[in-house]
Amino acid sequence: MVKIWLLVIPYLKSHDLQTISLTCSTFRYIAQPLLFSVLDVSPFLLSHDAEQRMLRPQEYYELLAQRLDHYKLPHIVHGVTSCWISPYSRSGFPSRDREDDLDPNRVINLVMNALPLFPNLTKLSWHCIDITPEWWSVIKSLNITKLWINSAEVPTSTTVPLANVEHVELDHWPWEGRVTNHVSVYEAGYEGVGEHALRHVIHPNVVKSISVARLDTARRLYGVLSETTSSLLSLKVPFSSISSPYFGPALEHCPNLTSLCIIPPSEEESSLDTPMEQFSKITLPALTTYEGPYTHVLRFSRQPLKCAILWGFEEFPSTRNVNALIDMLHRLATTSTGRTLKTLKLSVPEITLDLLDMLAFFERLEYIVINSQDNAPADMPISHSLKTTTSIAVLYSMLDKVSLPEIVKYFKLSTRLGSRPITLAEQESDAAYHMEAFARRHPGIQRVEIGYGIYWTGVYSATWGRIRDNAQYDYSEVDTDPNQSPKEQIDPDALNEYSSKSSSREYIMSTVVSTVHPLPLGKLLFTEHRRTIVFANDAMSAMEQEMLQRRFWVFIWMRFRRFFGKTTMQILTTMIASLAVIVLAAFLYLTRFLGHSISVTSLGFFHIFGLSCKTPLRIITIGKLNISFKRPSRVDPSWADITIRGFEYKDAWCHVSMDYCLTKLWFFPVFYRFNFGPWIDATVDGVAMHVYESKNTPALLDGGRNHLVASALNGETIRIGLISTKFFFGRNLKVPMSYVSENEIENGGAEWEEQAGQFQGEGQDQARIHGGQEGPSYASLTTEKDARKTGYERDDVRIRFALEQWHMVTFNNRMYTFGDLQGELRRSWLDDWGSMVLIMQNVAWTKLPHTDHPQDKGHGKLWEIARAMWYFPSNLFTFARDPLAFFDIRVGQCDVTFCDFRLRDAEMLKQGATRLKQEHFALEKRYPGVINDFAWDITPFRTIAVGKFDFRLKCPSRLDPSWAIITIAGYEYKDTACHVSMEYCLTKLWFFPMFHRFSFGPWLDVTIEGFVTHVYESRHTPPLLQRTRKHLVSSTLNGETVRIGHLGTRFFFGRDAEVPVAYATESEGEDEKEEWDKQESQFQLQRRNGERGQGSHKQPSGGMVNGGRKTACERDDVRIRVALEQWQMVTLNHRMYTFGEIQAELRRSWLDDRGSVVVIMKNVDWTKLPHTDYPLGRGRGKLWEIVRAMWYFPSDLFTLMRDPVAFANIHIERFDVTFFNFRLRDAEMLKQGATRLKQEHSELEKRHPGIIGNFAWDMFVHGVHDLCKQ
Repeated sequence: MVKIWLLVIPYLKSHDLQTISLTCSTFRYIAQPLLFSVLDVSPFLLSHDAEQRMLRPQEYYELLAQRLDHYKLPHIVHGVTSCWISPYSRSGFPSRDREDDLDPNRVINLVMNALPLFPNLTKLSWHCIDITPEWWSVIKSLNITKLWINSAEVPTSTTVPLANVEHVELDHWPWEGRVTNHVSVYEAGYEGVGEHALRHVIHPNVVKSISVARLDTARRLYGVLSETTSSLLSLKVPFSSISSPYFGPALEHCPNLTSLCIIPPSEEESSLDTPMEQFSKITLPALTTYEGPYTHVLRFSRQPLKCAILWGFEEFPSTRNVNALIDMLHRLATTSTGRTLKTLKLSVPEITLDLLDMLAFFERLEYIVINSQDNAPADMPISHSLKTTTSIAVLYSMLDKVSLPEIVKYFKLSTRLGSRPITLAEQESDAAYHMEAFARRHPGIQRVEIGYGIYWTGVYSATWGRIRDNAQYDYSEVDTDPNQSPKEQIDPDALNEYSSKSSSREYIMSTVVSTVHPLPLGKLLFTEHRRTIVFANDAMSAMEQEMLQRRFWVFIWMRFRRFFGKTTMQILTTMIASLAVIVLAAFLYLTRFLGHSISVTSLGFFHIFGLSCKTPLRIITIGKLNISFKRPSRVDPSWADITIRGFEYKDAWCHVSMDYCLTKLWFFPVFYRFNFGPWIDATVDGVAMHVYESKNTPALLDGGRNHLVASALNGETIRIGLISTKFFFGRNLKVPMSYVSENEIENGGAEWEEQAGQFQGEGQDQARIHGGQEGPSYASLTTEKDARKTGYERDDVRIRFALEQWHMVTFNNRMYTFGDLQGELRRSWLDDWGSMVLIMQNVAWTKLPHTDHPQDKGHGKLWEIARAMWYFPSNLFTFARDPLAFFDIRVGQCDVTFCDFRLRDAEMLKQGATRLKQEHFALEKRYPGVINDFAWDITPFRTIAVGKFDFRLKCPSRLDPSWAIITIAGYEYKDTACHVSMEYCLTKLWFFPMFHRFSFGPWLDVTIEGFVTHVYESRHTPPLLQRTRKHLVSSTLNGETVRIGHLGTRFFFGRDAEVPVAYATESEGEDEKEEWDKQESQFQLQRRNGERGQGSHKQPSGGMVNGGRKTACERDDVRIRVALEQWQMVTLNHRMYTFGEIQAELRRSWLDDRGSVVVIMKNVDWTKLPHTDYPLGRGRGKLWEIVRAMWYFPSDLFTLMRDPVAFANIHIERFDVTFFNFRLRDAEMLKQGATRLKQEHSELEKRHPGIIGNFAWDMFVHGVHDLCKQ
């Protein structure tokens, strides 16, 4: 058995290894060597300034010595295979303090003395530390086969290289202990691995693979490799280094090289090709794998390749032009590689049919991987990475037309296309049909993978694996209709599946949901990747979760049993049973005397079977009623379960039935953290309600309907997965004579009557469609076999609607969740009769926590029990006033039918009209006459709304020195000049932050999310936004830019832009003047209509009206787009602007003299930096720091009153600014730029009189001279 565990446990993840190591001693001895296989040590840490190291505390040395003693245990010492000595931590950023002063050399000496004790140590990672002679002697004595070294030097006295190193990794940025293809920004001040170090860590006859990410290190490596012949098999280098003159000679000295990888560039110069020196044709005779730009693949394909991974640089990041790639693949197929290539991996902006057809030219191709970015067209207003109008069905249609090589075994496509149709059943059906058809045409295919979607709309993956050959399946045995299409033969509801789908909480919280479908030729695995849902209980630490599982009521329960004893418990049980029998007999006799009848099939102490109660007005039947008491525990804190089966209620107004109901009564649920207040949890399934007349709706159903409609009107909808509506008009519709004129009766009445049944409406806008244009439909609620029905079945109008995954938060902190909601309203014109059917599935009504919900972290159990008992009386009062407030309800399926439904009884119409009336009177009272003049005038007003304002005081501490927290949610400001909204703002007020070393002066820390500003006209910019813009532009012109990760600009000119008459020639002006005047008058008319409120700034997606000409608001002749990433800028007042991403676009129109500007900023930080003479206070005591902080407190208050923003650090997740009418004269960059240019001109003219005039005169004479020469 131990041998089996030895084969399984090494493949487990780290957290699983930690769990099984606590199970038993056998598992501990197996798992601990795997847990402690890496000895990671960080002697110091790196900051943004590479010259200043962040030292470790003295306690770190003692803890490291204890760790080494643990690593030296007999059952662990043989499991240590890797040593990590680096300033980069493998598991997060440790805490630090300015008083830390541990010498890094002491830490390294301690580790180096212990390394010879580990016999299986084969990997060493050494970063940013120069190696001393003593350490080098220890490294030479070890059997190191894999070395990862960054920015380090070896002793100059070394003459012999390392004899066992086979794999070398140079200057790679480590992320969580893993190698990346980037260079660390913390090592910008270092020079990388030097030439002397390269000569002594690379042994030409031993080394097998080398990987380098830094440019200057790669150039030094080429010089070392070009000196002597090496046994190198694999080489990975950066793209910008292949232009080195030593690159070719280095490859010529590597005759055994089988794999060459060129890392794609990550900067903007990736759009430029890098020239490469020519090398001999016999270079790299053993090369079989090439990864790099497709423009260079022909140079490396002189010898037959077996694997090619291609990328390009036409666009950023590292994707390629599809047409250029197809031409290059065609040329590659004509070489010897076309007959030997087995693996091909591509990353393209879009997948085309020509690209897929090109793959058939490679005869031996077995593995194909294509990653598509699906970039949006260039005329989109803001950069986007998804074609929203394209569905995955387009890709499926391409696969039906393409034919790959016969021996292909693996085919994978990754795309970002949409997931239409939306329903999972239809997506699974489409994937099953197309993949099976693809497998029939390719008998050799073994596995097909297709992934599509993005994070916000859903990511889906369909994986098909073959289980039988085409010849092993006989399609003639399948009972299918020959006239039916193959796609229709695969019914989404008929697929045999075994799935992880359910209605449990685990399914709702799961991020990966998979379904397996057995198919004729293979097996389809359809997986849905969803976002993580975080609940309040998930924020508990591991210690709190462990304490949650402990039972602390066992002691009290055992004392209770010992106190009463066995005999006393028997006597009490007999007395209670006798009393219950007497009371029940008296109650039955009294009910029969009053004309009621009660019958029971079986009666127990805590259960009843076959209960039936009949009265002259109603009948109640319960098949089974069971009450079970239990002992509450941490895992299940319920003290009683009530189960009801086969419930039925019937009276003169309605008929209600219920299959199953389980009610759990919790014992202090808030204390156990099982929910956020409710004491009762009810689970119901199989509910059916038949209401005979809507005017006599039962009170319970009426109250639930009122609450649901009020929540829909006043609450907040979080998510709607699908919403669709359909209109049906009966085929046998007879038009009443009062609605038809005499001419229609004589001429076309019959024809209109015949066509009336062909009208059908469908869609979200409830538009009428003629001619059978149908979209995706769902199963009908009823089955109609005959269109001509009589009596109440004669439905002339039917309105059907369906919703899926509807999540709604109510105004009383409740959440409605509907998995599936379908409804249908039927009406008849002749009979004045209607019916209503509602079908709801997976419905939940749960209570949500308040944002200030007390978690009571850090308090003991006694405190939690005392608080729960303190709030118990108020909870009882709330329960008596509103019983449903203490319920969490979950319904599997609920069917509601109104046999006779009147529109006047529709609760949505009632509450909607009442809400509209209240809003009308409130607005009319505040602004008399505004409703009448709303269509023509804009009444000046100012609105300020705050959804939530919270101010909390707290006790400051070392870890969190804040004494107050201000929370604002749902802020909105609106006036005639702008509209500002903000989703969330958190402000922390620090308590002497400089003393606690949390900041360099600011007393406030502000975090903002969802900040959106709409400015109607740039000349009326709000003062706050105007000052912010001036400060930002002034900082840009006068400050210092530290870093810009990416800067890109683009200019777009409208395709339909026409030259005004003033700029045309005479012949063009005479011919087109009349047409131009008509268009100009039309544009002016549209503009006036737009100003009066009759126009709209939004047009359909096509944007083409009036015979293909765009409207005035969409005629953008010039567009300027700017994009920046990772922009860091230091201002003059020791502040730093940090922008994660900026996207901006300016639009202008020649004809309308109109423009607009959109600016989107993400991850914006505005923080204060320390001065160069900032007093660190080293060597001083805490008393001195307190006195200094109090001494500067009055001056800080004066500065705060003079400039409040100077004492705030601001972080904004996203900031959107839109100027609808923007004038170039209002651009702050032009204003301050012109002012700055004027100042520079004045200073230069003052220092050197006449230099500007002489410069202009020289330019003029030079231009005249060139003109005369021509």
